[in-house]
Amino acid sequence: SLSDVIRNSSLFDDMFKATVVTGESTGELKDFLLRIAHFMRRDVERLTSRIVSLAEPVLIMVLGTVVGFIVLSIMLPIFELNQMVR
Repeated sequence: SLSDVIRNSSLFDDMFKATVVTGESTGELKDFLLRIAHFMRRDVERLTSRIVSLAEPVLIMVLGTVVGFIVLSIMLPIFELNQMVR
């Protein structure tokens, strides 16, 4: 049965395994799978939100550094030319 295959697999966590076993034994596997899908979707959304909130400041600093280097690469030769003219 499905619960035997999932129980022997290392791909799934214990909560998912228990949900499939319970759903299969009660005959309401569809409802239990929909419930576990809802929980997993919420976990993925939380994880995605956390990753984005951590990556955002890092990306801003990286872009600021790149823009700073571009500005310096343009302005330094101009300042050097200005010094040569004097």
